[in-house]
Amino acid sequence: MSLEKPENYIEALIFASEKSMSLEEINLVLESTGENTIPEEELKTMIDGIRVKYDSLDLAIELVYINGGYQFLTRKKYYPVINQLQIQRSKKKLSQAALETLSI
Repeated sequence: MSLEKPENYIEALIFASEKSMSLEEINLVLESTGENTIPEEELKTMIDGIRVKYDSLDLAIELVYINGGYQFLTRKKYYPVINQLQIQRSKKKLSQAALETLSI
């Protein structure tokens, strides 16, 4: 497999990961597919390009550096609505017995 646009593969990896991805992890995955590793500075430049792209499109998600890696997260201004989603979902997880216990 030859990476015509490595930025797209990097973007897909970060998007698909449930936790932040370090530069080393990104290169490890690319290498496991038979690709050459990308020099760290070049990889950072590509990731910065992805970040700029998401910033310029004014989307609800952004690419951030967190916990030693990169991850797509919801922008802070949308936290209140995401918080309400989490509250609604946690209410649905309670069994009937748990709801009865809480009501007492």
